[in-house]
Amino acid sequence: MIHRTVKSLFCLRLLLYIHFDMQWKTSVMLSSRKLKRWVLTAALFAVLLTGWSRVALHAQPAQEQNMYRLAQAYERSAQYKLALQYFRELVQLRPGQPVYFDGLVRVLTQLKQYDTLIVILNDRIKRYPNQLQLRATLGSVYARAGHDEEAVKAWDAMVAAFPDNPAVYRIVARNALDNRMFDEAERYLKKGREVSGNVVLFGQELARAYAMQLRFRDAMNEFVRVILAAPSMLGEVERQVAQFTSLPEALDVAREVAFEAADDHSDNLYLQYFAAWISMEGKDYRGAFTVYRNIDRLRGSQGLEVMNFAQRAFREQEYDVAREAYRYVLDEYPETMQAQEARFYYARSLEELAVGTREDGGAVPTGNDEIQHAALEKVVRLYQDIVNADPDGRLGAEARYRLGIIHWRQFNDADRAVELLKKCAKNRGRFSHSADAELLIGDILLAEGDLERARAQYQQVLALQHLSKDYRELATFHVAEIEYFSGNFDTASKILENLSGNSSSDIANDAMKLGIFIAENRRPTDAPLQRYAKAEFLQRQHKDSEAAATLENLITTFPSSPIVDRATLTLAGIYRRLKRYGEARATLERFVKEEEESILRDEALFSLARIYEDTSEHEKAIATYGLLLKDFPHSLYVDEARKRIRALRENRL
Repeated sequence: MIHRTVKSLFCLRLLLYIHFDMQWKTSVMLSSRKLKRWVLTAALFAVLLTGWSRVALHAQPAQEQNMYRLAQAYERSAQYKLALQYFRELVQLRPGQPVYFDGLVRVLTQLKQYDTLIVILNDRIKRYPNQLQLRATLGSVYARAGHDEEAVKAWDAMVAAFPDNPAVYRIVARNALDNRMFDEAERYLKKGREVSGNVVLFGQELARAYAMQLRFRDAMNEFVRVILAAPSMLGEVERQVAQFTSLPEALDVAREVAFEAADDHSDNLYLQYFAAWISMEGKDYRGAFTVYRNIDRLRGSQGLEVMNFAQRAFREQEYDVAREAYRYVLDEYPETMQAQEARFYYARSLEELAVGTREDGGAVPTGNDEIQHAALEKVVRLYQDIVNADPDGRLGAEARYRLGIIHWRQFNDADRAVELLKKCAKNRGRFSHSADAELLIGDILLAEGDLERARAQYQQVLALQHLSKDYRELATFHVAEIEYFSGNFDTASKILENLSGNSSSDIANDAMKLGIFIAENRRPTDAPLQRYAKAEFLQRQHKDSEAAATLENLITTFPSSPIVDRATLTLAGIYRRLKRYGEARATLERFVKEEEESILRDEALFSLARIYEDTSEHEKAIATYGLLLKDFPHSLYVDEARKRIRALRENRL
């Protein structure tokens, strides 16, 4: 190796100097001419040797680096014996280089050569007594070798050598935790806290040790101590607690301890925040609301803290609790700025509670029950009060927008909806820079079957100044839909191609999907696609019976068209919506039986299973979902099918 070559050259050079010295001592016996010749020869030889040694020294770092790379490569590929050879040579070459020594320790550990490691580490500690990690590692090696008593002795010796150094206790405790010696880790951490007085640092470590043992109450008590000692650590504590609150039993204990601490320290703002956060982690927003009322009192924020909580509850779709929180702000602090915002969102919460969960975004059919209608009438009155109080302001514009949505989607009053939306569009755009109102007018006109007015409305949106990219693309997509519904497939395809080219756009996938659908179904004639587009347009107008008749005609007239599979599934969906379950079931059963190679078979199985659920044939539904999972394990419907199977089995029990 290179280092051996360097040593040899050095020895040769030394011998030359010795020889020269001996000759110098006898130089009196030489003639002056011979002496000069000998000195020159020796000097030249020395220069040559020096040059060779410099070359070797220059080459040494490169050779050493290559050895280190080989050692790392062998270690990464789990060829530890080969890695060991190189790390040993590197340590011999540079004993003081910790990177090489650490590599040697790692590979010896992987090879379980603990006895060798213990000897090496003890020797190293003698040479470098102040390197803390060496002593900690020695204890870990003893522990891995099954000598727990020796491990504790090594760690105790380390602590005894540095009794006033807090880092020593943490290092030892972490090594004990790594070896699952929990009692020892706890002992060192408590001693470290006692010595240093650092509640925060050692409290977090202790909490971590307790959590690893599933001692969640002890962990939470330590976290409470940390918050009491350093309120600024609240965010970090929440982050650490979140690592185990996914376990139901841990969440229950965490909430209990947090609320006990909040009650015991009712004036400690940060423990109140902690209790509220724990409640929301467990989806207990009502409990969090109770805490936020106290937080609001402590901070003297006149409802602002409760308002912030209400907004989060609203975003999380906890509308009932949000409603109560907004009402609290209105009742307790009616003259504040936040009360004005609360008034609007109180109405929004009532709207969401009245409408409930819907499977589509269209208008509610006529004849909805009286309770829902009465609730919506109350919401309308609340929104109208806001409009009256702030006709040209931001909240007035938002209230008009919501009124437009209710009249369209819930009351089926398109004319009134358009009237309201037109009144708020300009102000809403001015305050929120949103084109939602203008786009919704276009959607209403489209659903009413007025393609030309809808096209003009979307073009008007596209002409707006400072229109965002998302709104521009959405309006453009609707223009493409109008061309599609009109049978202008070339124009529609060109527009869709431009939209789908932007892969970062939210609307790109829809554009690509429709563009591909058009391209695949225009052969050998456009007639089947025109019929299908007409049926889709009728569905957009909520004319399901006419859409069903159009699809039935398409399937009968063009039985060999590639669009028939999609038309069949769409027809079955319309039958289901019309509660014509017998026809929906027969259509899907025939499709599943006859179209075994169809790429839509997984969708057909899923839809058929849903029909069986509608008709309370739960065993058939479970079997059909099971067939979907078996035949199409990578289908988009797999996750939902599993959920439906679980729900059906639980209901059966």
